[in-house]
Amino acid sequence: MPRFRVVQGGTRTDITAVTVMEARAKAVVSRRFRDDPTLLVLPFDGDEPPIVPDAPSDPVPAVVLRRRRPRLDDVSGAVALVRPPSVVRSLTALVVLVVLLVAVLTAGVAGVRWNATRVGTLGDCARIGPCTGTPLSTVEQRTGVRLPDGAERLRSSATRDGSYVGALVRLPAGVDVPELAEGVPSALTRRAEDALRSAAAADLTGRTAGPVGVFAGTADGRTIVFLRYDDAL
Repeated sequence: MPRFRVVQGGTRTDITAVTVMEARAKAVVSRRFRDDPTLLVLPFDGDEPPIVPDAPSDPVPAVVLRRRRPRLDDVSGAVALVRPPSVVRSLTALVVLVVLLVAVLTAGVAGVRWNATRVGTLGDCARIGPCTGTPLSTVEQRTGVRLPDGAERLRSSATRDGSYVGALVRLPAGVDVPELAEGVPSALTRRAEDALRSAAAADLTGRTAGPVGVFAGTADGRTIVFLRYDDAL
């Protein structure tokens, strides 16, 4: 049976086979050789082995090429991913935002209160509606009526523009109704009557002089006076 010399790199052996294909197949089946173009199968010339050219061992590439990482622009349909901020950073940003909001709200409330109460002679104007707690000195100034010492303010109010000022006052025992210059007898207005009735006053009387009105009554032996200045009259 013919013989063949099988050579691949530095590995060689002799195989008995009928054809070159059979010798090649046996070499590959032995797992000592790879089935690729470097596998040589040469027939013997009688008993003389064939001359096999020196073949280098399996070449090893001198330089190992690195795979180039594709850039984002080179990848079709690639979507840029945004790394979410850390939890600590998010919490810090939230705390800062809350502090800023509180500061803005506080400043706004302070500004509103300052603007509302900067006319201190009219009393407390911070709330919606008329100013309350108007000082008796302001009521005396607007009405021109001098209240006796010891007069007790029950309540008082004024519009924010000062066009109306009024006060319900309890006078000291034995003190009569203060004089209203050039005043004339007048019927009680609805506001004056409601104010005096709220203090349980009876025997109600009234005098007016233009925008100024002095309305009075008695309760428990004390004189109750309602003073008002109203430039709408």
